Amino acid sequence: LLEYKGQIYTLEAINKMRDENKAFFDKVVLVLIGSGELEEKLKSYISDNHLEGHVKMLGYRNDYINYVNMADVMVHPTRANEDMPLIILSAMSLGKPVISCNFAGIPEEVEHLKSGILLDPQSDRFVDDLCKAIPLVYEKKIEFGRRGKEIFDADFSEHKYEEGLSFIYDHYLNRQQK
Repeated sequence: LLEYKGQIYTLEAINKMRDENKAFFDKVVLVLIGSGELEEKLKSYISDNHLEGHVKMLGYRNDYINYVNMADVMVHPTRANEDMPLIILSAMSLGKPVISCNFAGIPEEVEHLKSGILLDPQSDRFVDDLCKAIPLVYEKKIEFGRRGKEIFDADFSEHKYEEGLSFIYDHYLNRQQK
């Protein structure tokens, strides 16, 4: 739970949803897993905005993947300091659609409007965009999740990782032998 991870923006988007999309808001349950420097700030925001029925903070968990598997949508609004978040790949491996930001290696993982939605991390309307993206991705969760799983299997699976390492080692060894 760190500033750059953007969890506060997800809370703000859900709070905004209460006014803009009440029917969807009534169904939303956000699960935050982890601990960190923003934990108390996030808890205060949840309490101050009466979101306790919609947000569960579980702290650090070794079994986080079980919660990813239970989720309908993975929201990862990180806006800095991430190259290629493994949590996104974990979600995609389970066929979960993803909402994240269009920077660093994230567009290499998520195809915008095909396996999820990529938001502009510099937008002044970031919270508004996130508020709209969550129900949109939820509506397309099966289609987006299926495409995310295809991308994972084709580009990021254990088999592809092994192939990539083998190529690097073979290339390096061939160069050494010449």
